Amino acid sequence: MTDKMIKNIDFKQMFNDLGSIAEIAGTTYDQEAVRQVVNAYKPMFATFPVGIRVTTKPAQYRDVSLRYLHPLNNTDPFGIAVEHGLFAQDHHPVESLIPEVQASFDMEGYGVDMGISHGLEKIWPLFSPVPIEAVAALPSAPPGIKAHADYFAKNNLRACNILTVDFWHKTMNVYVLQPPGTLTPDTVAAHIGDLGFQVPSQEELEINTRAFIVYHTFSWDSPEVQRICYAMVAPTPDMVPVHLHPLVEKVVAEARFQADHRRFLYCLTYAPSGDYIKIEVDYRGTLSLTMRDAMSRLRS
Repeated sequence: MTDKMIKNIDFKQMFNDLGSIAEIAGTTYDQEAVRQVVNAYKPMFATFPVGIRVTTKPAQYRDVSLRYLHPLNNTDPFGIAVEHGLFAQDHHPVESLIPEVQASFDMEGYGVDMGISHGLEKIWPLFSPVPIEAVAALPSAPPGIKAHADYFAKNNLRACNILTVDFWHKTMNVYVLQPPGTLTPDTVAAHIGDLGFQVPSQEELEINTRAFIVYHTFSWDSPEVQRICYAMVAPTPDMVPVHLHPLVEKVVAEARFQADHRRFLYCLTYAPSGDYIKIEVDYRGTLSLTMRDAMSRLRS
């Protein structure tokens, strides 16, 4: 590729663009909190795939997230977070998870995610696929993962190779990559309905069959699944279902990029507290390509 999406990121522009998307989303932007995290991971943010994500949650619960993600990266972001004091340590099990993953699985890469209103939220460990039972067996894993063993088996959600460890919300996401063509409206309806969540419209079921990842969120406070999300890639703006929410339409139309191509990722999310959409700007134009390559590997 020869377009500008492969150059090092312009940090001054990125901080300005975060302010712009915070205005679009109607959220708080604490630039100093963002700078603290970005400075700790500056080489990664400079060159790795970067995304900026907005949700359609009600305004009082909404935030904008900035993250990098790279599947071939052995720099340990957890150690950096501890060294720089990027999250409060209060002896919660969430603090032990990443060292346990590193000791148990064959690591491949990492990601880091922050809320632009407050700073570091999540670290994503990426590893060679393992059965979900292996994740449930980690000593510090939320008990709800093991409690849903029958659910995962029934719905053919068996192998995991990405987690999200959320220090801010004290939750963990378990990701299952989906080879293209494996999801149908009926299987999506079963995923959602078997959790006791309201099954969405036929249109949304159809959209969710495009997902390359299905992920579930667990906490330590309840054995129940907190939410289920279906993640899709949109290589062009017209592939985003902007008619589903006016904020999605506004982000797709107005978000700024450091790339020649306007690419997006989006997630339809279902939870007892209410359904919403996550729309993510592929800020440097490389995040969706990274996901595309991951899907290609699944086909082979």
